[in-house]
Amino acid sequence: MVAIWLFVNLMIIVGMVAWSLLHQTDGLFLQFATVFSQFAVILILLNLNMYFIFLIIRKSKKRKVKLTLAKISRKVMKVHVPIAISAASLIILHIIFIVFSIPFDLTKPKLLTGLLAAIGLIFTLIAGYLRSKKASGTRRKSHILTAFVFFLMALLHIFSTY
Repeated sequence: MVAIWLFVNLMIIVGMVAWSLLHQTDGLFLQFATVFSQFAVILILLNLNMYFIFLIIRKSKKRKVKLTLAKISRKVMKVHVPIAISAASLIILHIIFIVFSIPFDLTKPKLLTGLLAAIGLIFTLIAGYLRSKKASGTRRKSHILTAFVFFLMALLHIFSTY
């Protein structure tokens, strides 16, 4: 299960880089925006992987696997928020560079999916903030749900065309 998830992560990163190389953009601002977004996706994948680490901890029948992953998760959770803030900052830079490079036109799929992904990011950050203030099962589930919806919207944005 771990190998499959790592393979999926790798394929997302390779696919994203290949897609951006095949659909290169004109202009320095757009190239910077692409680089910012690629680093943000890597950071988002790091944070998203926490869900799968906890899933394996819950589902695994091997005690040693559970203990090892529990130790890893304790260390990784300490950087979950800084990683999220860094990814959100890179996405904001991506948006700023795009705003100054491309005219705003919601008939273009790339811009529409980008706007939807940005809205998804806002909901994810709000859900994460609320979860940090008062942890509950409902807040945990809403944060996970908004994170996955955001990630799917981001993937749609990445692999859509202008």
